[in-house]
Amino acid sequence: IVSDGSTDGTHEFLANFDTSLNLTWVQQKNSGAAATRNYGYRQAQGKLVLFIDDDVVPHEELLKQHYQSHLAAEMPHDLVVIGPMLTPEDHTSEPWVEWEQEMLYKQYEAMDRGDWTPTARQFYTGNSSIPLTYLKESGGFDESFLRAEDVELALRLADKGATFAFNKDAIGYHY
Repeated sequence: IVSDGSTDGTHEFLANFDTSLNLTWVQQKNSGAAATRNYGYRQAQGKLVLFIDDDVVPHEELLKQHYQSHLAAEMPHDLVVIGPMLTPEDHTSEPWVEWEQEMLYKQYEAMDRGDWTPTARQFYTGNSSIPLTYLKESGGFDESFLRAEDVELALRLADKGATFAFNKDAIGYHY
């Protein structure tokens, strides 16, 4: 877990967070999304890196579902797993965000039906996982991007031959 200049009590929460998960947390001065994600994966020691944005609350099955997707595919070196970012029932969004969510839902439904397979166009770091070695080989996120650094990374991964998979049960609630 990387705290990028948090001022909302995140550091205090993480310092006292008790979990059976093998988690490590680090903090850095506010450096932006790409630098934060790069710092995080460079500290990682496991086989997979899971990206969840700070406004996404994971469903209790999210970690398990991402992991099972990688296992089911026999842990291929180039697999990128994408989970849906759903609007929580207790949340009201601005009209623009509601429209964006509806467009995402259409993509999720099409992928789930098998109308088409996921591509780099569905990759967002709000809810995705990737083998650590593949992320390192890609060079990570381009820190010159102030926005859409995840989209740029996804396009590079696709150029390298990445396989993208959608797991409808790896749910994150997007606030």
